[in-house]
Amino acid sequence: MLVRACQSGATCCATESPDECVCLSHIPSPAALEQSSGGCLDHGAWAEAMRVRNISGASAASASAGDLRIWKCPFSEITAAMLHSPPRFSDPSLPPLDDADRKIIGILMLDGRASGRDLAQQTGISEANVSRRLARLIQEKSVRVLGFVPPEFLGLNTQFVAYLRTNGSTDAVAASLLAHEQISYISGALGTCDLVIYGTARDTMDMVSIMDRAVVANPLIHDSECHVVLEFPDAKRGHAPSVTQVVPRQIDQTDRHIIRQAQQDARMSFTDIALQTNISPTSAADRFRKLLTDGIIRVITLPDPTRIGLTLSGNVRIVASTATRALASELLSKLPELTNLAIVSGRFQISAEFNTRDATHFDDFRARMLNTRGVQHAEMSLHRKLYRQHFNWSMPEGA
Repeated sequence: MLVRACQSGATCCATESPDECVCLSHIPSPAALEQSSGGCLDHGAWAEAMRVRNISGASAASASAGDLRIWKCPFSEITAAMLHSPPRFSDPSLPPLDDADRKIIGILMLDGRASGRDLAQQTGISEANVSRRLARLIQEKSVRVLGFVPPEFLGLNTQFVAYLRTNGSTDAVAASLLAHEQISYISGALGTCDLVIYGTARDTMDMVSIMDRAVVANPLIHDSECHVVLEFPDAKRGHAPSVTQVVPRQIDQTDRHIIRQAQQDARMSFTDIALQTNISPTSAADRFRKLLTDGIIRVITLPDPTRIGLTLSGNVRIVASTATRALASELLSKLPELTNLAIVSGRFQISAEFNTRDATHFDDFRARMLNTRGVQHAEMSLHRKLYRQHFNWSMPEGA
């Protein structure tokens, strides 16, 4: 489709598809795009998108009204090339992981407490090299190994996810939400909402109180939609167990101290756990192993998606036209890109996160999802900035 720069706001090309054209005078600068996208702009991709169309970045950003430059420009191609999800925990300036790093992370995904000897044997590198690499990967937050305990085991029987729209600065709203420890996940988004939050509460009355304090009373939030998590249908996948689980046994105060340490670092040595909980290393080891075998705690490995090549991620909410559990099972079996899938209350029946390699992979994933029988409608937003993600649930003493 031929496109020319024109008077601001004027229609400049004869096309029935607005996605197939864009005026040169309407292409914002990289700085403006980065501000509007909340930091999701890849400057290199922006420059490349301009280069392949024989338009310099400066010319495209500052084309004056009446400029007669004519070029072909599918707008979706430019935006797809420019948008990406930033690292969640690690520094974006870090060099790429090599094959050995990726192998270590892959093994940890299966066994977060794999010993240095096991890692060395499976990767084919020395134990000393493994130790150095693992320490670096954890220190730079390319990967995190944490202990996950279902919130209901700790007396937190209600979980909720809320989608927020803000009036002003998203950073300012996120900063205010960080003051509420019950909200354990806060993520900036680009699309149908500005922020996605996840929280835990003793019960629905406690949840309402949390939402009132954190969201309703915040003048910078002008709209919110809250869903109660009814079920995580796949307890073995990701880090989201069913919310209907019954506590296997009583959790005493020493167990709670061990859980608190593991929630922050599940690879912590038994000696260090013992020092933190004032028990012997032998007792610490026995108690930790029992927490594992009883199914109270599970070791999970969370790589930063961008560090393993998943550069475009976000959230999706789905309206189901068939039985919700059946659809959830179908989605989990056919779409490996989905994680943290939950059945929720409200006008959407399913909420989930997704991770894709790039815009092409995203388009393919989206098409497969929408073509899944039972998916009536879906709303998606891209991950823009992670403000908080932890599993250190506030633990009521009477749980």
